[in-house]
Amino acid sequence: MKKIHTRWARFDEEHVLRHIWEKVFRSADDELFFRNYFEQSMCLTALFDDEPAAAGYLLPVGNYRFGERKIPCAMIYAVATLPEHRRQGYGSEVVRELLSAGHRAGFPVIVICPSSDGLFEYYSKHSGFRDWFYLSELSYRSPLPVTACAGITEIDASEYMLLRDAALVGIPHIEMDKQSLEYQILLSKQYGGGLYHFATTNGAACAVVEVSQEGIVWIKEFLSHRDSQNEVLAAIANHWPATEYCVRFPAQGPGPGVRRFGMISALNGFFDSLLAENVYPWYGLAFD
Repeated sequence: MKKIHTRWARFDEEHVLRHIWEKVFRSADDELFFRNYFEQSMCLTALFDDEPAAAGYLLPVGNYRFGERKIPCAMIYAVATLPEHRRQGYGSEVVRELLSAGHRAGFPVIVICPSSDGLFEYYSKHSGFRDWFYLSELSYRSPLPVTACAGITEIDASEYMLLRDAALVGIPHIEMDKQSLEYQILLSKQYGGGLYHFATTNGAACAVVEVSQEGIVWIKEFLSHRDSQNEVLAAIANHWPATEYCVRFPAQGPGPGVRRFGMISALNGFFDSLLAENVYPWYGLAFD
C-alpha cells in the first residue's frame, strides 16, 4: 500500500480544512469552530499530491480525573476524509499520528467519541483505542412527570465547572477546562440552549441543553441527585416545550439505556490505575 504522508496544517490552509469539514459533516458548526477554537497547531492532515485529503484535530480539554488524581487529557475531534479518498487509509493514519503526537506532547490520556457503532470497531482495529466511557441515554415523551419544579438559571463556563466537579465526585470523568466549556456554550446557544443551574429540594443540579432541528430537546449532560431528576426535567419541560426529550446521564452499571459512548488511549501502565469498580467513567461533553 502506498505510504500516506501527514503533516500539521499550514497557516494558509484554513479554507481547505473548512472544505473538508463541510463536505463530510454538512453542519453549521464549522464557523463556530474555526472562529473560536481552531489553531493550525491542533490540526493534522493526511496528504494526496501534497493537498490535505483528510484532517483531524487534537484538542486539550483538561484532565482525566479519578479520585484525587488528575491526568492531562486531550480529545481527538472531527476526523474527516474527503469522499473521493475514503477507504484508502487516510483517516486511520490521521488518528494514529494524532495519538502519537498527543502522547509525545504530554497527554498520557487521549479520548475520542465515535459518531457511530461501526467506528468503535474501526478505531479499535486501526488505532489501538479501547472502549471506556458509557452513559445512560433515555427518551421521554411529553408531558413529563411534574412534581415540584426546579428553579433554572443560565450560567457561564466557570460556574458550570464548579457545579460539574461537585456532581461528579466519586465518578472517574473528563474534567473539562474553561475553553472547552466556553466552546460548548457557543454550540449549545446555536441550538437554542446553553449551560444551566437548577435549584432543587436536594441541592444543585446542572445540565447542558440543546434543541435539534426536529424539535427534540437534548440534555447532553444531566448531573443531578437521583431524587431531584423529576424536578429538573419539569423545569426543562416548562422552559422548552417539546414532544420528546433525550437525556444523557452517568451510568452506574449495566441497565436500560446504557450504551458505549467514548474510547480511550493511555500510555503503558495507566489502564490498571484508571480502572474503577461498579461505575462507568463519564465522558460528558463531546461537542457532538
